[in-house]
Amino acid sequence: MIRIIFTLIVKKKNKEDKFIIGFAGKIEPSKRIDYLIKELDKLEFKKNIKLIIAGIRDDDYCNTLRQTASNSTLEVEFIALLPPKDLCDFYNYIDVAIFPGGISITTIETSACGTPVIIYESISNLEVRVDNGRGKLFKTDIEMKECIMNYYELFKLNLIDNLPISKYTFQKYSWATIKNKYLQIFKIYFDERKS
Repeated sequence: MIRIIFTLIVKKKNKEDKFIIGFAGKIEPSKRIDYLIKELDKLEFKKNIKLIIAGIRDDDYCNTLRQTASNSTLEVEFIALLPPKDLCDFYNYIDVAIFPGGISITTIETSACGTPVIIYESISNLEVRVDNGRGKLFKTDIEMKECIMNYYELFKLNLIDNLPISKYTFQKYSWATIKNKYLQIFKIYFDERKS
């Protein structure tokens, strides 16, 4: 279920020349942000990329991430955990979100803002998070790089179509949709109990 605050802002996206890749969420080793920084640093076009990580804290893992970023030539910006309104603005600002490890509701919030997602296939049935052109799944380093390259090419041509991503996500995950599904399940259960 997505809250209505996560929505596409009509004139979306960054005003920078760089391709903005983002991650927002609870930062812990299972999210593999260190892996993301290292893999992006290997890309040939990394000078055209900026990675923004939202949710940074002052702990050992986040300090390791800062060190990893400082040892790379990739432009990386760390920001603190954002409140919902600012998180919506963040999702609307970035060109693509990458979730290189464990996932959460943030993948759906991102899609609700019209931003495509690239998700590590860490569990089964993640196809529903990227269906209808809302993103891509990857299992290997090469697949992740191919996904990034695909969206980078679309970005250069101004062809990332954010509106359908947002609309489809709302059709599938809005509170009204979820509420109706619950009501249908309850009605079936109630009707079975009556007979």
